[in-house]
Amino acid sequence: MRSIRPLTLVVLLSMTTALYAAKSSSLLTNLNSEFLGQSFPIKHRVGRYVGSTSSGEQYRLVDTEVDINGNIKYLARSGGGGVITLGPSQHISENQMTASFDPGARLWVWKIELKDDRIEFWLSSSETTHTVATYAKLKFMLGKGYESWDYGRIEGVIANSLRIERLEKLAQLKADYTDLKRQLEAAKSTDSSVPAKDLDGQISSKQHLQVLYEKLVANRLEISSMGQSDTESATFRKEADAIRIAVAQLQEQRKSQRRAELAANATAVRQQYVSLKQRISTTPSNNKLQLQHRQDDIAAARKLLGDLKSNYTQQQAFGFLVPPADLSWLDTESKTLDSLLADVPNMEARLNLNALEVQYKAMEQKRNALQAAYMKAAGTPDQTAAADALKKHLRLMYDNRIAAERAGSKSAKQQAAGLQMVMQHLN
Repeated sequence: MRSIRPLTLVVLLSMTTALYAAKSSSLLTNLNSEFLGQSFPIKHRVGRYVGSTSSGEQYRLVDTEVDINGNIKYLARSGGGGVITLGPSQHISENQMTASFDPGARLWVWKIELKDDRIEFWLSSSETTHTVATYAKLKFMLGKGYESWDYGRIEGVIANSLRIERLEKLAQLKADYTDLKRQLEAAKSTDSSVPAKDLDGQISSKQHLQVLYEKLVANRLEISSMGQSDTESATFRKEADAIRIAVAQLQEQRKSQRRAELAANATAVRQQYVSLKQRISTTPSNNKLQLQHRQDDIAAARKLLGDLKSNYTQQQAFGFLVPPADLSWLDTESKTLDSLLADVPNMEARLNLNALEVQYKAMEQKRNALQAAYMKAAGTPDQTAAADALKKHLRLMYDNRIAAERAGSKSAKQQAAGLQMVMQHLN
């Protein structure tokens, strides 16, 4: 039995070594596949060298060490002739570096090495040239045994230094998912508080819920396309479809409700119009104030017909049939109001003419009195003053007749001519 134990130990060691080699090989394969030959923006300052490269050996390369917590150290590698004391490698502060790459700079990964406690990425600012001028190295200090870690954990550490688009997108999707779930809970709470009789509120609330479920479906499907587990998209899709059906039913109810509202409104507006039309046809227009009221009533009636036409248009947009007789009545009434409104200037002219005629009759009485005074003053010192007063009044009467002629009087022109002859005689 004792002779078997050394052999057993050798076998176990061989198996452990083989397993370690297999894991390391698999890890390196994954790292090479994702990073080798690719460029990535850096998230923090990455060291290049300290000293001077212009004099040959007067510099020392600086490696950047990043641990699993994201802490950063800069290691000046051992070498000769540098400005730092010769000897073994030593850590330096960030401000001691002569050259470095700033956050946001894009660097190419041209070599990856696995060490017993770390992973080293050889970087370059050039895709094809790897010199001191382009040099940078990232050392991910993971500690011994990291080869057994899940690849995603290692990738997460690397993502602290390099902006990995896939992981950035994945992180954004996860953040969006959390926010959408928060919005969904708030939307559910709001939806439950909308009164059942408020169909518009119910529709708007449920449509918002549907949009959120659709966004969650899209989010989970995109997560799945990136190799992540998806156990929710089917449930979200089912909820979205159920809400879509509920919204369609509510919209049909709202449509029927709206039809009843429009029909009731049309009846009320038509009754208002008929009442106003009756007032227009029975109210006299014997003075300017009454004429203005008539004009205002016609404008109000036209607005009512406009409201009724809009109502009918909405009914038709909802797919409701408006009786042709109602449409014909609306057209006829619109034309009637157009005629009434067009007659307003004529009515105004007639009012003006009536006023001029009344004024002219009063002027004739005064003319008779002035003529009598003129005849009485004949041959006296008062004759000139009496003649001037009569001529002034005749001029006013003449202006009245000219205005009456313009307002449509058929006799005013002849009367104006007679007045003009009298004024010429007095001159």
